[in-house]
Amino acid sequence: MKHFKAFLLFLLVCINYANAQEYPVINNMVTDNASIFSTKQAQLLRDKLTAFEARTTHEIVVLTIPDLDGENIEYYAYSVFNQEGNNFGKVDVDNGILILIAVNDKKVRIEVGDGLEPIITDAFASRIIRHRITPLFKQGRFFEGIDDATSELIKLIDDPIYANEFSNVIKKETVSTPNKFTDGVHFITKLIVSSFLLFVFFWITMYAYYRLVIKQSFKTFKLKKLYNNHKTKFLIYAAIALLIIDSFYFFSETIFWNINNWLFIHICIYRLFCVIKISFY
Repeated sequence: MKHFKAFLLFLLVCINYANAQEYPVINNMVTDNASIFSTKQAQLLRDKLTAFEARTTHEIVVLTIPDLDGENIEYYAYSVFNQEGNNFGKVDVDNGILILIAVNDKKVRIEVGDGLEPIITDAFASRIIRHRITPLFKQGRFFEGIDDATSELIKLIDDPIYANEFSNVIKKETVSTPNKFTDGVHFITKLIVSSFLLFVFFWITMYAYYRLVIKQSFKTFKLKKLYNNHKTKFLIYAAIALLIIDSFYFFSETIFWNINNWLFIHICIYRLFCVIKISFY
């Protein structure tokens, strides 16, 4: 009976590992796991991106997947970009770009390495998705959308002056219909969730500060009193909070996933320990 219990525990551990999300290892400029390109189209993109990489050392990689399996596209793209075995861009330069398309979820993400972030900003990446990829994707023209997007990225990297031209062109363009493909969570949703999380984390931090640092009852905490006693610092921290609130959604989600992974690893270790312990009795 004890051996049977040990076997069940070991089986649970294996199931947990089996259910863990696995991210694609990229060995090609174009990895079409969702099969949205023809063989000729995929090869044309590879030739174009390979020639650009040979000329500049910058790497633009395209990955298509059927769906995100319930995961957030920002975190999925970040995980693929940083997964062991995926080397986007050159070592110590981090000059790679990942274009991720989740076809069934109708979502697109452009993940940019640190080395190219000053050129391909979040604003430019978002505009390329909205004004270059989305209109063509809505027509089912996947190759044309990605071909156009990669051309824009190449122009922005090659010619900094083109950034101003690109901005002016985008300002003149209007989108008359709602986008079916998006670059992730809507801005309003991010703002609401970020504000809520910021509010929650603020009170958790203050509670921990009072109980663990100054060892006083949290009931003595008064927000108005704190503001009156530390107006300058309070306003500075409030300004910083407002500056980071847009990215707080992704930041919080990243923390959540890291904590989740940490707990998962420790639970697995605990279960394995139980298996070993039971086997000795």
